[in-house]
Parts: sequence; C-alpha cells; structure tokens
Amino acid sequence: MATTQELQNMEGQTAVDVNGAKLGKIGQIYVDDQTGQPLWVTITTGMFGTKQNFAPLYGSQSQGGDLHLAVTKDMVTDAPGIEADGHIEDSENQALYAHYDGCLDAPPRTRARGTRATSATTRPAVRAYRAGTPPGPPLTMR
Repeated sequence: MATTQELQNMEGQTAVDVNGAKLGKIGQIYVDDQTGQPLWVTITTGMFGTKQNFAPLYGSQSQGGDLHLAVTKDMVTDAPGIEADGHIEDSENQALYAHYDGCLDAPPRTRARGTRATSATTRPAVRAYRAGTPPGPPLTMR
C-alpha cells in the first residue's frame, strides 16, 4: 500500500484501477481515527468530475505519479454513495467494507466504546487526512 508520506502529495493526481483504467482524480485520503493508517481515498468521477466515490487504499501503489488501486473501475463507480464530508460514520464504513468485500484482506477490529468493547466485526473509525497533520483526534474538514 502507498505510505502516508506518498499520499501527502497525491491530491489531484490520477487514480488508476487494477486493470490500468483511469478512474479520475484523487480527492481526500481517509485514515483510521486511532492509528492514523490510510484506509480510503475519494476519487472524483463522472462526466464533469462532480461525483466522489470512495475506494480502498488496501493493496494500492504509487507509480509514476499515479495511484494504482487494487480494485476495478466498476467497483469504484458502483460504491455506496457516501458524502466526503471529512468523517465516515460507522454505518457508512460498514457499507464500504461490505461493498468491497473480498478485495480487502484486512481483518475486522474490535474497538472499545465506553467500558465495553463492540463486536468483532466493528471497523475502525475513519476521518479525512490532511498532509502534514500527525495522527491524532478526528479532524473536521473546512
């Protein structure tokens, strides 16, 4: 997977699918709230670049200024419609994992909430990443 440092400079660069088809321009990078690990990227798609689709960063590679993803163009364009508002809610995160099921080799995580842990299928809380910002509390996009 592309490193956080490589992803810092990729906004506006081209995203390419597993077969080499151009997907669109890279928008925001979304990271795990707790670890700061990059998990999702938004890709600007559509005839006039007005739609943003989420794609997993799992298995991605930075090559020649492009971000090569490990999923197909159809998977990205058929992804659930989620607003790229700076934070992915738990239900949205679950919908993305369900959509890309079979392409993500990442095991589910258990995350503590209050005094008891959630189920073993809980996925990490995710927020948008801003270049140069160290991992920490959730960010709010402005």
